[in-house]
Amino acid sequence: MKKLFCAIICIILITLCGCKTKSPEVTAITEGLEFTAEIEQNGQNYSFYAQIPERDIFIADILEPESLKDLSLEISGSSLTVSYKDIDYKTTLDALPKSSFVNRVCAVFADVQSSRPRVISKNDEFFIEGRLNSRKYKLCLGSTGLPLKIIFDDKDTVIINNAGMKKNEK
Repeated sequence: MKKLFCAIICIILITLCGCKTKSPEVTAITEGLEFTAEIEQNGQNYSFYAQIPERDIFIADILEPESLKDLSLEISGSSLTVSYKDIDYKTTLDALPKSSFVNRVCAVFADVQSSRPRVISKNDEFFIEGRLNSRKYKLCLGSTGLPLKIIFDDKDTVIINNAGMKKNEK
């Protein structure tokens, strides 16, 4: 009887210890990406189609508001090329306001690419926390490492839709 009782206790303990599963390792995907980013500020919707083909290159095609629909920005390192229809204007990234929606999203991805922070797993959520100048951000990730949204400390939330790996064009 004692042996049976000990065996049952051992089985229960082994089962309970085995039930605690370790969270999977997630690596943030920050290159070779394409997605649509959306935000609402002061009742106005803003959105753009983004491509991050490689490190330090960020391309944004404005989708909303309608008045900016043909505007495209390409950020390469500290260089900025603004295109509108057939007109290109080259300048430095400093010309783009730091508070602009595109600049903030680009800066988060550049920060994650350069610092390679550890992905935090908490309550089945995966995220990276960081700081841009005096502002904090939280980049939320799916279990595959694809970005889902960015939450800034001023409560602005950028929703990232249809994130996926950019297909190689041949």
